[in-house]
Amino acid sequence: MGVGIFSDTALELLKDIPNGADYWRYYLLSRAPETDDSEFRWADFQSTVNKDLADVLGNFINRTLTLTQKYFGNDLLAMDIFPEPMLAEINLNGKIHELLRELKHAHEKSEIRRTVELTRRIWVIGNEYLAEQEPWQIVKTDKVRAEIILRTALSLMQLYAKVSEPLIPLSAAKIGEIFNMGREVNGTYGWPENWSYDNQYKVKFTPLNGVLFPKIADEQIAEWEARFGNQKV
Repeated sequence: MGVGIFSDTALELLKDIPNGADYWRYYLLSRAPETDDSEFRWADFQSTVNKDLADVLGNFINRTLTLTQKYFGNDLLAMDIFPEPMLAEINLNGKIHELLRELKHAHEKSEIRRTVELTRRIWVIGNEYLAEQEPWQIVKTDKVRAEIILRTALSLMQLYAKVSEPLIPLSAAKIGEIFNMGREVNGTYGWPENWSYDNQYKVKFTPLNGVLFPKIADEQIAEWEARFGNQKV
């Protein structure tokens, strides 16, 4: 009827992005019509992908890897003495533990939109932690503390691979490959019952080749709107 876009065409539009199918997965799950109708608009698709995947999850991952490699290389050896946690890490542990509990419950109840919302909140916490702790500033006067902050961020990345896998499996696999994370017998990374900032005494990672989530440009959206008529679905 000339309304909407078929899945094969949708995937073709993002063929140059290796994990482009995850853009559609994430967007469609976030707009799942659970209790009311849902509609599709190109501008909303662009905004959701760019803000949530690129600016939140992607930004945290790229920032963490760049800072760690800049100050410590990509092979953090085990520390002789792991310092006592500061209030920032204690609070971080508490927030993550509570959100993991809520997220597991949402999965069990098949609350799709809630699952996306809680997963995003877990991603946001990583960005907030980095912004508050400012390792790029602390490294000038306290290199050990800066290393603890970045180790914590790297550990969060591994957690993100696990909690993101049900929503964006291709991207989660790319995050897991950074740390050569092993999969369980069922072929997944497994569900994290809890997380602790100090669970990575030795960290080795492979830097990303480019960004994890390239943004969708305004020019692309304008082209697609013209092509498909900017129709509602």
